[in-house]
Amino acid sequence: MTQSLSKEAFLNPATGAYIAAVARALSQQAEFCVDGIESCAKGSSGPFFAVMGEVHDQSLHGLFHLLVGLGLQDRGYKVAIGLERPHNNAKVILDSVAQQAPSDLWDSLRQRLDTTRRDDGLHHRIVQSFSLTQYNNQQGKVTCGLWQEAGIPVAFNDAACSSIGEDVAYDLDMTDPVTQRVLSDAGITISPDEVIPARSPKGIYYRNLVMTALAQEHALETGTDFYIQIGGAAHVTGTKDNFLANQILPYRESLVALLEEKLPDNRLVGIPVLSKSFNESALPHDMGPNIAPPTILEGPGFHASHQEEELLWLNEILPKILSANRAAFVLDNAKGPLAPQCL
Repeated sequence: MTQSLSKEAFLNPATGAYIAAVARALSQQAEFCVDGIESCAKGSSGPFFAVMGEVHDQSLHGLFHLLVGLGLQDRGYKVAIGLERPHNNAKVILDSVAQQAPSDLWDSLRQRLDTTRRDDGLHHRIVQSFSLTQYNNQQGKVTCGLWQEAGIPVAFNDAACSSIGEDVAYDLDMTDPVTQRVLSDAGITISPDEVIPARSPKGIYYRNLVMTALAQEHALETGTDFYIQIGGAAHVTGTKDNFLANQILPYRESLVALLEEKLPDNRLVGIPVLSKSFNESALPHDMGPNIAPPTILEGPGFHASHQEEELLWLNEILPKILSANRAAFVLDNAKGPLAPQCL
């Protein structure tokens, strides 16, 4: 993992030059990616899917996704986004908040969340307000804040989880009706009492099934031209045997492979976005024909405890990659761009 930048590093002129160079390279790579997605979609009918990977602690990867989504929109296309976040994220957070500080407000919001459809504007506002503000990195808040400001629909498409906390080793909620429906459609019989860790091979496969199903549903709900489903690098393509903690994540169970089965007209492209730690050596040998060459982006990685340093990094790079209006919106709302305006 790359070390976080210190405050002192930003006072060094060489660091400023480094950030400027990174910003130029990132913008150029994003424009190249938009060109590629647009060319792959020529002649297709219906929404075109771009499955984009990431290494979760790499701030540059999230900014890359942001520039690609905004770039497609700037060319006149309708764009929608799916994130690797549990689709019940907001409900779990609200349940936790209500237990800690019971009030009529939390109860009302939970009830409204339960009775609104995924494609309902109120549902999305509640989800964004109570879930996106829970991101453990500032880049996630900035990215989602800008998508919201641009009118780009965002949905959480991952399988339901049993709890949310700093510990990522949570279990799937096998009582969730969406998970049960998707797995049943795939011919998989499950027990509601079964304990399946989200990061186990079976858990990742089940999550990929749910993400592909909900991504297709969200694409149809929004009537989008391009649907960008974002997921960790291992979700997008799978991994080579024994690469990830001795776990085998076969390509056939990856997001791209599952979408290939659902979209025989090849209305998709998989875009691995990798880093030095998760690089081309991790990719399976049997990937399908719809995988683009990997995009390698390496920048500072930030842990949740380094949010002040991450904000310094974002304050430096955002004005160099965004229009003045977009950069101003983000910087004005840097410490919580979603909370004041969603409800």
